[in-house]
Amino acid sequence: AAEEPERLGGPTRLETAVLGSQTAYPDGGASAVVLARFDDFPDAQTGAPLAVELDAPLLLTQPSTLSRTTQDEILRVLPAPGTVYVVGGTVAVSDEVDRQVSDLGYDVVRVGGINRYATAVAVAQQIGATSTALLADGGIFTDTSLAGAAAVVAGDSDFAQSPTPQVDAAVLLTADARMPAETQAYLDAVQPTVITIGDAAAQVVDGVEHVVGGTPAALSVATAERFFPTPTTVAFSTDADFPDALTGSATVGNPSVGPGPMLFTDPAQLSEVVAGYLAANRDTIIRTILFGGTSAVSADVSTQIAEALTG
Repeated sequence: AAEEPERLGGPTRLETAVLGSQTAYPDGGASAVVLARFDDFPDAQTGAPLAVELDAPLLLTQPSTLSRTTQDEILRVLPAPGTVYVVGGTVAVSDEVDRQVSDLGYDVVRVGGINRYATAVAVAQQIGATSTALLADGGIFTDTSLAGAAAVVAGDSDFAQSPTPQVDAAVLLTADARMPAETQAYLDAVQPTVITIGDAAAQVVDGVEHVVGGTPAALSVATAERFFPTPTTVAFSTDADFPDALTGSATVGNPSVGPGPMLFTDPAQLSEVVAGYLAANRDTIIRTILFGGTSAVSADVSTQIAEALTG
């Protein structure tokens, strides 16, 4: 029988994030740490390409206090002194968290704005002059997660082969059928190539490339096919809720792990379109990672993933 995916699923999303960090940096050695709130998804997803650009794990925090679990992993993966980038405004991650991180001996760089749209722009500016912007609806976790993983390679098709990989794309957010002023101002100033991810964002801007799919699973396959033509590593998460996918894009995007796509599946049964994608790419896929415990993605799905890769 084929090997089933590596399963990264802790008792809470905080521990799952730590497992992702330990997978990408088993011996420590990160160049920085990126920290985002654990109770909502946009900041973590827009922060994924920033984490890859900085050679950093993406870890999670409660908005009001730094958990011991996360603190211990920061100290392991990046012994002080070093820099911790906090994604989000002070409502998302409080000044108290900044103080706690600073007290551990780290420099704290805040990358945030007054809302999720402004924070996404701040992340894009922190990454640098990006040639490509992936637009996803800021209220749909699957779309932002897929964009986060794709942004790692969207601006540079040779990213995985480069001796010094540089991220050249960022995730920007739309709002339902509306273009937020913060996002539009960035697009006007930088004028990147724009690609929308998801049916919702496709309604907002005309005359650009749209990657769409009627379901989260179908969209994940469409995104994978567009940005990862010869995948070697793929990651999976449930399409039912966002916690397990929070740090998945940053983990699978890390050059020591991938980079590779995120794929979404029904939690009880491997989605048919995903099974088809795996079968079509079984010759190049050598590593599979599943985010979340068996309550998030069943053991049956794990077995079905292995079966799809062996035919």
